Amino acid sequence: MNVNVTIRAVDRGPGLRRWIEERLRAALASFDPEVLYASLAHSDENGSKGGIDQRCTLTIRTRRLGALSFESQHAEVHPAVVAVARRARRALRRRLALRLERVRRSGSTV
Repeated sequence: MNVNVTIRAVDRGPGLRRWIEERLRAALASFDPEVLYASLAHSDENGSKGGIDQRCTLTIRTRRLGALSFESQHAEVHPAVVAVARRARRALRRRLALRLERVRRSGSTV
């Protein structure tokens, strides 16, 4: 699985980028054969003004489900990343289970 992280506005250094990559890999590890590519874009909407302005947009490209996109906003970057990774993991689990159920009902192969 290829993971790409883009940090716009304030560059918070390689430590944040590494942490985000590890967090995404951990969240999506069980979907590794299905997930081809994951790209997270982080931006600080208000700069130094503060507020709920840390936006994370996660785009995932999968083999059978196509492209999926998720977004989260929070006052801090770490909770925003955790929330968007959780959201993606839940959605992938649900959509793949639904797809498998449809295939089982129709009697065809995945």
